[in-house]
Amino acid sequence: MARVVWRGVTLDSRTARMMDVVALRTRPRIVPTQGSFSSVPASAKTHMGSGAIDLSVRGLGESSINSIVKVMRQVGFAAWHRLPSEGPWPAHIHAIAVNAPELHPQAASQVASLRRGRNGLANNGLDRHRNMGLPVIAFERFLAVPNKPTVDLSNLVAEVNQTGRITGVVARALARMEAPATRDGYRLVQRILGFTGADADGIPGDRSLRRLGDAFGFNVRA
Repeated sequence: MARVVWRGVTLDSRTARMMDVVALRTRPRIVPTQGSFSSVPASAKTHMGSGAIDLSVRGLGESSINSIVKVMRQVGFAAWHRLPSEGPWPAHIHAIAVNAPELHPQAASQVASLRRGRNGLANNGLDRHRNMGLPVIAFERFLAVPNKPTVDLSNLVAEVNQTGRITGVVARALARMEAPATRDGYRLVQRILGFTGADADGIPGDRSLRRLGDAFGFNVRA
């Protein structure tokens, strides 16, 4: 798959799409510290292929960290909060996209470790997040919501231009982000996805709406 830059780190396009969903579904700002296709000794080759990402937890409390780990697992990552006591690294969230293309064998073994309820480390310790009770799934399964509604992009744009407000399934998605169902609320979506300037004007576009649909379960008709 194509390689892209997501918030300053290199990912494959599937993993970047997954991270857009994570960013939309979590309140703390996501700050990556390492992406994929990279080699750092402490990472034991898990970042050498696709599907790998590390996130900073600086300034985040335990509940916020756990909420990010939970969302990442729901979306299709094998994700853990790594502690300084577990290796030569600062505290961070380490994640591997399940079934990522070009996944390094060492990363694939970490996914298998999570399926066994373990932590993916050499010590084979218990998964500290096992109380979340979530199955290990791939992104495609997350997206496979039955009977998804479809949003017509042109109708939505007309609604925003005419009234400044948003209704229906998109309004419900914004509510889950604790954002108002208005042009200002949609501008928040665009900014989370990295749009700036005139591209973050609060008028829905195809890419931003499709990512919002990925996150909250609707299809888009352009």
